[in-house]
Amino acid sequence: MAHLKQQFKEALSSIEPGDDKTNAPEAHRLVRDVLEADPKLAEYGVSPVLIGSYKRNVSIRRIKDVDVFVRLTDVPGDVTAKDILDRFFKVLHAEFGTDADGHRRTKRQDRSLQVSFPEYDLYVDAVPARPYGDGTWEIPQKGDGNEWVRTNPDGLTALSSTMNADHDEYYVPTVKLLRQTRRALLGMKKPGGFFIEMAAYQAFASGSDKSASDH
Repeated sequence: MAHLKQQFKEALSSIEPGDDKTNAPEAHRLVRDVLEADPKLAEYGVSPVLIGSYKRNVSIRRIKDVDVFVRLTDVPGDVTAKDILDRFFKVLHAEFGTDADGHRRTKRQDRSLQVSFPEYDLYVDAVPARPYGDGTWEIPQKGDGNEWVRTNPDGLTALSSTMNADHDEYYVPTVKLLRQTRRALLGMKKPGGFFIEMAAYQAFASGSDKSASDH
């Protein structure tokens, strides 16, 4: 058993993010500062926070993207998702412009704006969100530029932290190793890392992880 624990530790060490731990928060800060400086978004109560695998501490080497949840606490109800995405693009493109090859660094997606950082070899996805009213949020509906759909990334982060604490800090390392296994076997194919993380969560929640360790 001691040998297996050492192998677990060594495997985990080999996939921990390296310079990404510095580059990812810096890229996030740059995008956050631009959005917070815009007068219209400031009027809407802009308040960006990190979400996603980086926030939940389940990222593995290399970190290719950082998710920024851009909370707009005071956005009027008649402002559509398209209105906000248009504003995000205007603000971010004005700041970041094009890369050395003349390509736009800001790319519009269904529910976010993606900003590339060639010097860090990563992207920042800025996802606009408005309050729903019960502690959850709404983000742009995929495939429909004007509508919103509910989500709760803060709740997911809290669930991940609780699960990790309830299992002697083994949940997060296990998710990392499973994500690395998926990447090694499937590359860019689906299912993605988030699917694997949710499958692991269900296994831990149901006790399946304990059952496996007993055999």
